Amino acid sequence: SVLGTFALSLCLVGLSVVTPTEVHAETYVGGQFGVTFPQALSKVTLTGATVTSGTTTSDRDLQKSLVAGLKVGHYYETYRWFGLEAEVFHTSPHIKQGSLTTNEPGVGSTTTNEAGERLGVTAFAFNFLFRYPGEYFQPYIGIGPAVFRVRNTLSDSGITETLTSTSPGVNAEVGLRYLVTRHLALFGEWKFNYTQIRIKETSNFTGQNSIYQAQMFVFGIGYHF
Repeated sequence: SVLGTFALSLCLVGLSVVTPTEVHAETYVGGQFGVTFPQALSKVTLTGATVTSGTTTSDRDLQKSLVAGLKVGHYYETYRWFGLEAEVFHTSPHIKQGSLTTNEPGVGSTTTNEAGERLGVTAFAFNFLFRYPGEYFQPYIGIGPAVFRVRNTLSDSGITETLTSTSPGVNAEVGLRYLVTRHLALFGEWKFNYTQIRIKETSNFTGQNSIYQAQMFVFGIGYHF
């Protein structure tokens, strides 16, 4: 499972940090690019004056998407295995076209064929990092809070509107960094994102609450000061 993999990685890196090295305090900036593998939007609940309280729908499948972003971080000289990192990345796992079953209390279930919807997710994450400070290879893990900005573009009867949601969540990552030179590094990384999307209703569209989860595989290049 995702949590099992992360816990195992935490144990492995935690055991390795006791090994002394010659790595010094360092600050870095980097760019990252990769692919998002999202899970379907789950626990979808519709909200608004035009729907009955407690109305739910089936899960909404999401498309794979490219992801790109930037990060900046710092490792400390006293505790060379510990660092802090801030990053921002964007992905567009659009909602797929397909059948949608709506369950409304007192009414029952109805199934319709729904058009796809555009979905954009921008994450602002602050990570606590733990690494093995090797001379060339540095495996690391990180976890921390994140803020997710979601834009959902809907179209119906000639009306198009973009609904937004800003919500807290979690970002976790496991990666491996290779120091090509003292200042240049390459890295590969797996990420996991979790948040609850809360989109408020408008005069044209109902609101929607759902759970967003996604795995990402990214590669990048960093410059170390």
